[in-house]
Parts: sequence; structure tokens; C-alpha cells
Amino acid sequence: MFKSKRDLFKWLLVILTLLFVPYGAVLTILIFCLLYFRGSLANLDLLLLYFLVFFVQNATGGSGENNLSNLRYLLIFIILLSRVKGFSFLIIFSKGSFIPILFLFLLIHSLFFSYDSVNSLIELASFSLMIFFTFKSSFFKSIEQRATIIKNIEAMYIAIIICSAFSFLQPSIAYLKNGVGFQGVSLHPNAFGVVLAPFTGFLLIKLFKKFTKKGLLFFILSFIFTYLSLSRTSILSVLLGLIGIILINTKLRKLISKKFFLFFSLSSILLFLYYSEITQFTIDFLNKSNANTVQDSFIASRGALLHSQITNISNHPFLGIGFKMPSDLNSFKDPMTLGKAYEKGSILLASIEELGIIGAVILLITIISFLKIRKNKYNSFLILALIALFTNLGEATLFSVGGIGVLVWTFIFLCTHNGFLEEKLDKPNKNLNLCQSPTNK
Repeated sequence: MFKSKRDLFKWLLVILTLLFVPYGAVLTILIFCLLYFRGSLANLDLLLLYFLVFFVQNATGGSGENNLSNLRYLLIFIILLSRVKGFSFLIIFSKGSFIPILFLFLLIHSLFFSYDSVNSLIELASFSLMIFFTFKSSFFKSIEQRATIIKNIEAMYIAIIICSAFSFLQPSIAYLKNGVGFQGVSLHPNAFGVVLAPFTGFLLIKLFKKFTKKGLLFFILSFIFTYLSLSRTSILSVLLGLIGIILINTKLRKLISKKFFLFFSLSSILLFLYYSEITQFTIDFLNKSNANTVQDSFIASRGALLHSQITNISNHPFLGIGFKMPSDLNSFKDPMTLGKAYEKGSILLASIEELGIIGAVILLITIISFLKIRKNKYNSFLILALIALFTNLGEATLFSVGGIGVLVWTFIFLCTHNGFLEEKLDKPNKNLNLCQSPTNK
């Protein structure tokens, strides 16, 4: 399953440094910058480090660690100013892309329709930098480069799973946030589940295509960790992503149908033998082991936030309240709560609330245009983007500049670049067919 030991060792070292070394974020950023300028690292390495500095907790609790970790924003400018052979930002504005329309809408909307234009414009500038940073860092122009990028992402995930498995030995790390949800090496159980969910689906698809013992081991670990995080959104997203990819990929559908009877039989036997245990596990998971009912659990976690969002949507249905504006507009006026005021539960509601129905539709069309589903329907990594997008139905990370949003857009842009590559590979074949004589066909 896994071939690049060098990449695995690299990410294991990075995660352990971020986890246990005081000011490990600063140290890894400086080392990566040095290696990058020496030509030893690729753009994607800086992108994944940018994400990991946010994602991995620092168990030492060093004073000033969080502030110094903001040095990672330097990585954005290093990538944006670097030269990449065969790359041009004009690619993102190519035929079929709705990104120019989206950016133009966001600019006009922030200027004239936002509750606070200055805040929305600043957030738009940050969001735009993140989009271009992610788009350029995930760029590839050959099948070989594509394979290298996928292996690198796999290596990062495997490193996260391995380190999180060992974190069980230290509960103060594994359950640091609330003592209930498993967070492994991450900073929060929900973030842990949301990040692992796409890889869980990816591993399962690979198992259907080619069974390996290592693949099965890491799928089981990834699924168990996702479940233990108590992130209901993550489990639901894996199921929705699998349904989506099965509907899109006819080859996979035929492959699964051949094994469906065996899968259904085993599942039925397990359900019959362990019905009460499975039922109780499911109820505890949905309730997050705290509330009496699923409804109470939902209200406790999202109730107040949902109420504010619905109120804003009712008052501003077509144009919204402004890009990256908090649902509680009163908290925005208070400088003491400004940094903590922005929290959104669902990107569907968040996009309608902030951009209105018009903006939400433009955003949806833009994302679909980036996925290039027709060109990617037979590629395993499409599942990464699908599940990552589905997680946004419960954890709105798509607009997140410094966090998980970077990883979500990376998966989306992998599909975009692969779509361009497939179109490029198709052109010679079409020209060859046109040149063939009828006798050679």
C-alpha cells in the first residue's frame, strides 16, 4: 500500500517535533524553508506543513507558542513568489472556471452589501491568498508528479494515524480537549474526525480495487479513530462520499456489486450477533455520550448558532450579511470577543447567511467546475474532495484560511489539475485518430 518511506519518516518527524518540542512550529518552518530553497522539498511539502502547524497540538504548552506559529503565513508568500515550470495563475481563470465570477461577486458584495465592508475586504484578501497558495502548491502536469503528490499526502495521513495510535499511551494528549472525544495528536476531536474522514473513504476505495493487509490495517485504524472522535459529521460524510463516488464511478459500482453479497452477509451476521451492542454504540455516538436524546445533543452543540443563522437568513435572504461576518452581529461590535465570534456549523447555511442565495449558488457552481467530475470519476482521489466537502455540512471549514480549509481546497484542486492533465493527454489521441486512414482504424 505504502511505498515512500522517505515521506513517511519526514512527516513522522514533523508531527513529533510539533507535538513535543517547545516552539517546534518555528523550528520546522525554518528547516522546511531552508530545505525548500535548496531544492530538497516541493511546494506541496510547504502546504502540508502549513496545515500541520495548525492541526497538531503542542503538548509542552510553551508560552507564546501560538503567536510564533503564525510564522507559517510566511510559507504562503514563499510559494506565491516562487517560480514553477509550466505553471501560470491564468490556469485558474481558464475556460469553464467560475472563479472570476465568484471573486468579482465577493468584491462587489464586500464593498456594498456587507455589514462591515472593511472586515469583509480583509477576509476576502486573506481568502484569495489562501486559494492561490493552495492552487499553486497542489499543481502537477504529469502522471508521475500526480503519483508523487498522492503518495506524499498518504504519507502525511499515515504519520498522523501512527502518532495518534501511540497517543493512547498518554490520555492527557489523546483526550486533552474534553476528556471524551479522541483527538489523537490534533488540537480538537472534531478537527481530528473531519481531517481523517476523507482518508478513511480513500482507503476503503483502494481496498475495493486492491486488497492489502496494510491497507486494511490503516483503514480499520482510521475508521476507529474517526468514530472515537465522536464527530457525527465525519461518519456521515464518509457514508455520503461513498454513495456519491459509487453513483459517479460505474467501474467501481460494478466492482462493488460483485462483492456486495459477501459484504451484506457478513454485515447481517455481525448485526444479528451484536445487535444490542451496536445499537448502544450508535446511540452513544449520536448523543456524544452526554445528552439524553439526539435532539438534545444537537441543540446543545448547534442550537444557539443555528438560531442566529436562520434569523440572519430570514432578514437578508438574497444578499446576506457579508463575507466572513459572524452570526452574532452584536459580538462583532465588542473588541473583546471579535477574534472568537466567528463560528459556523454548516457551509450551506453559512454561505446563504453571508452571501445570500445568489452568492451561495455562485459558490456551488464554482466548486463543481473545479471538481471536473467527468474527467475524475475514475480516479481514487475524487473521494477525498467529496468527503471533505460533505464534512462542511456540519463543520464549515471551506472559508477557513488558517485551518482545515487549506486541506479541503487542496483536495478540490487536485481534481482541477488532474482534469487539465486528462484534457492535455486526450488531445494527442484525438489528433492521432483524425490522422488515421480508414484502413488503420
